[in-house]
Amino acid sequence: MARNPLHALLSALGLSSGVKLRGKRPPAAVGATDDPHRLLGASLGPDGSVEGDVARTAAAVACLLLLQTPLHDPQLVRARRWLKAHEHDALAGFVLGLCAGLESGVPLTPGPTWLPLGVRGPEGRLLHQLLTRAREG
Repeated sequence: MARNPLHALLSALGLSSGVKLRGKRPPAAVGATDDPHRLLGASLGPDGSVEGDVARTAAAVACLLLLQTPLHDPQLVRARRWLKAHEHDALAGFVLGLCAGLESGVPLTPGPTWLPLGVRGPEGRLLHQLLTRAREG
């Protein structure tokens, strides 16, 4: 059975995604040392979304921001563009606001307001893991 790279990362982190993805990506041999940037990038489609899902795309972008991905990174640019087309959604608007703040020099301040981003899919679970690590410092 083909594994989504994010499922493999969650497994390596000792987490269970509990979600089956319908992605058509080839199977990947993923270990605990794999780069989360690459794994998140693999979950983002050519249009910049994660399977057309606003919540999962917003969580993926939040993960990339926490991982200090440059705002001009092509995958992040595509994902932001896709979220911009869905900015009426509160999660898309929230993440776009984080990006705008970073562009203005405002540092990321992860906190309870980020929690709704982690409710869907493996990207949300990865976000919870990254937030926990940031909190524990």
